Amino acid sequence: MEPSLRYARTSDGVAIAYTLTGDGPALVWLPPVPLSNVFGQWRVPRFRDAYQRLGEHLRLVIYDGRGTGHSQRDVDDFSLDAMLRDLDAVVDHAELETFALLGYYSSAVTAIAYAARHPERVTRLVLFGGTMRLLDAMSPPESQALVTLIDRDWDLFVDSAARAWMGWSIGEEGRLVADAFRTATTPIAARAMIEAARYMDVSADVEAVHVPALVVHRQGEREIPLEVSEQLAQALPDGRLLRLEGSSAGLFFEDPDSDLAVLLDFLTGEPGVSAASRSAAQRLVGAGGDHDRSRGVFISISERQKEALGRPFKALLGESGIRGFIVSDEPRPEGTWTPEEKVDAYLDRSDAVVVFATADLEAGDDRYTRPNIGDEIGRARSKPHLRNRICVLKEHGVTLPSNINPAYEAFEVAHPEEGFQRALGQLREWGLRLVGQPASPPATTGSNR
Repeated sequence: MEPSLRYARTSDGVAIAYTLTGDGPALVWLPPVPLSNVFGQWRVPRFRDAYQRLGEHLRLVIYDGRGTGHSQRDVDDFSLDAMLRDLDAVVDHAELETFALLGYYSSAVTAIAYAARHPERVTRLVLFGGTMRLLDAMSPPESQALVTLIDRDWDLFVDSAARAWMGWSIGEEGRLVADAFRTATTPIAARAMIEAARYMDVSADVEAVHVPALVVHRQGEREIPLEVSEQLAQALPDGRLLRLEGSSAGLFFEDPDSDLAVLLDFLTGEPGVSAASRSAAQRLVGAGGDHDRSRGVFISISERQKEALGRPFKALLGESGIRGFIVSDEPRPEGTWTPEEKVDAYLDRSDAVVVFATADLEAGDDRYTRPNIGDEIGRARSKPHLRNRICVLKEHGVTLPSNINPAYEAFEVAHPEEGFQRALGQLREWGLRLVGQPASPPATTGSNR
């Protein structure tokens, strides 16, 4: 049974249609342009089943963006600000104080921008096929070829889009998806939406998004290059990348139980609604059966090594469903400073600490690392759950800050990249499951006390 349709009105007077079902923490499902059609989606059995199962755990809001579905059609402003007005109107009309956002392809930029501008309201982000710059998503030949069909053959365009969304399989459900797309909007409006989306860029907003963010990428999906998803996950302060099997550009077609388990595990901490989905959550997210603790790693690193070493390390952890909390700053002779409350917040949410003590300062014949890593290690040692889970990787020839306990062991490595591998080995020894890592820790050049 389809839910009742509600209407919100934006600050510029546009009527936005939405549905509200279920109970629990709120999740707002943002519409991808230009093919949003709420009722059409509810008529697809796999979608309907997934929405109902999500509603057993979440308060689910799904809406049609302006110019699409059952929302007002006679509009011509499809800018990012207009998309934000649509979202603002819906969450206010639904009386949601806080909520998670699920951004799908083009709507991922809307989710990022809203989270950056309203940090007090957004709790989490799920970004499926997301990117910071929509032009990146339009670059692959497959995407360009699909867009050219809008003006030439609308029916062929929606049929091709439906096939891509379903992993290039077809059947009765595929025809229902194509019908939903066909009636979602008009070719003229679709072209206007895509032209407006082409220039949307939220790369300047990502650093302001401090909520947990899950970037999901299908390994066989051809519309969004993997490196685009990797860049997004690395740029988000609390981002992680999850690569799912399959080729579908949508959720709930190839493996509905696994997709549902991933969403519920991330959004609610619940591993799923059945034994099958619990197994799927553990296989895909790498949760290891422990859903009561926040799985994270505190990463202390210099600004100089942040992009070359810190971001890739965080991205690799993210593939295993482990958060990476990076603390870095420019080293200076007079010292550096990171707010204690920020350090404490990250440490409290982490299961382990990795410190990259690389050569960032030189004074005569001596080479020094960030002065404040000693303070960070001290704060970590004061927390019982971290006291025996601190890994310090000291680059060969580096002098550690004087406030580090001289009895504390630091693994000496020849270069930062070796430290990267040694850290992964240590995390595995502590029981954190890392997808695709070797069975034994990499060799080191020795240790130094």
